[in-house]
Amino acid sequence: MGVDVNQRNVTRNQSTADYTQKKVFLFGNSFDSGLLKNTNAAALGLESGVLLARAAGTYETASVVFNASGLTAGQTQILGGLTFTSTGVTTQAQLAAAFANLEDGATTGAGTSLGTYSGALTGWSTGAVTDIATVLFTATTVGNVTNLAETGTGANPTINIVSGGSTASAGGLIPVTSSNLADVIGILTYEGSGTLGTDDELQVNMCIGGEIDGTELVLPSGVTLNTVVGNKTLKDVLNAVGFVVRDNVVENTNFDN
Repeated sequence: MGVDVNQRNVTRNQSTADYTQKKVFLFGNSFDSGLLKNTNAAALGLESGVLLARAAGTYETASVVFNASGLTAGQTQILGGLTFTSTGVTTQAQLAAAFANLEDGATTGAGTSLGTYSGALTGWSTGAVTDIATVLFTATTVGNVTNLAETGTGANPTINIVSGGSTASAGGLIPVTSSNLADVIGILTYEGSGTLGTDDELQVNMCIGGEIDGTELVLPSGVTLNTVVGNKTLKDVLNAVGFVVRDNVVENTNFDN
């Protein structure tokens, strides 16, 4: 519910503050998260109410099984731009943990007590360790990418590339435009406001159902809730996703001191 607030001075009845409090999500809402990539040609304004869609296609994955010999002092393991240099003996399991649970852009991980990091993980994120010494690397760009490779001085891990191994529904998000209104699956939830540059990425939260204030949605230029999408309106599309769209919940409130 959007609330317009007008605060007045008690002695002169003059306006001392005017502001708008934005509330898109009203009741019974459910939420999810994912990696948002700005595929627009211009910077994307970040604020609650922006419509989101799933990225088309799939993400390449690489299953990395770290070598049983691990690393000795001074040896390196380099994966996806991130270098780990062992300062002593690093076992196979410890090496896997050093590259596990990292976001794209990470410059350090869980191996700081066993060695040092340099560079940054670029274009990939990683999951938890499985089977003692296996870590799944997932590309952050949809489609085919340069295969993950190891270029360090330590024993090479076994890298199994799976082209298109992770579906985009695992979390990849893009902003909705007038050309993909039928693909909307959620609404950005964002505290405050900001911008996301072209091709930049950000882990975000989104609402995926419940009652919302349609008047507070941030729609693409020229689009309204009555814009026809196929054989239905955008409001119908949102209803089908699981949203109850209210469009008459704006209240004007005066506070007199």
